[in-house]
Amino acid sequence: MWAISPISGYGGVVSLSLRDLMDAPEQAFQQIESNLRNNWVELLVASTLFTASAKFGKRALRGPINNANRLLFTGKNAPLRGMGIRI
Repeated sequence: MWAISPISGYGGVVSLSLRDLMDAPEQAFQQIESNLRNNWVELLVASTLFTASAKFGKRALRGPINNANRLLFTGKNAPLRGMGIRI
């Protein structure tokens, strides 16, 4: 009934389905804890890189997005003026 299958290419990672969580929650949470213990370094690096790239992307796109908002939503001849929408 409760079956787990390893994901190819990853060491120490076992896939869990929602059914596994519903059928045998204590075993599923033990597996989740085991996955976190085995892969905490990779998770920490990935989350740090994602946060840094998201901040960089937000700053890099701030100018173009503000320019598009200004051209579309504000100004005398803006086609969507007064709609209260922003990108």
